[in-house]
Amino acid sequence: MKKLLSASLVIISIILCIVVSGCTSAVSSFTAPNPNLKLNQPAVFEKEGYAFTVGIDHIDIQKQNSGARDVTITLRVTNTGSTGTTLTLSPMIIDSSGNEYATGSLFFSQIAPGYSVTKKGTITIPGNDAYATLNKNAVITVRIQGASPFPYEASWDVDNSTFTSG
Repeated sequence: MKKLLSASLVIISIILCIVVSGCTSAVSSFTAPNPNLKLNQPAVFEKEGYAFTVGIDHIDIQKQNSGARDVTITLRVTNTGSTGTTLTLSPMIIDSSGNEYATGSLFFSQIAPGYSVTKKGTITIPGNDAYATLNKNAVITVRIQGASPFPYEASWDVDNSTFTSG
């Protein structure tokens, strides 16, 4: 009986060690979110053999007759790794109230190591009131999916005073 109790305690101790170390490693792998980038800073990604940067080259705004604004964002992807990569970027603007305004996905095909590619995406902000919410605490977020199953995301602080009227 004593041996059975002893063996049970050992097994319970081993299970507890596995659970505790598993929980500890899972918790430690989650880090606090990175602060948003400034518009002149590229986001740097490296995982599973893929390495690339994403940056915002330019933001242009066009006012429509309806009062809506077309915000055109020029994104640059640079392959800093040693193998070609293909990425799909989905940019959006999130205003200070949490409303999201998105464009279609931008496909960056076969970027060779050491090369950069730029593409433009246009996001329509529906009217003056919505556009006014971009004057502070707005964010441009780009979600990125590549050949790797790992999605990436980067965010830049922005306000409508940084847009160039065209």
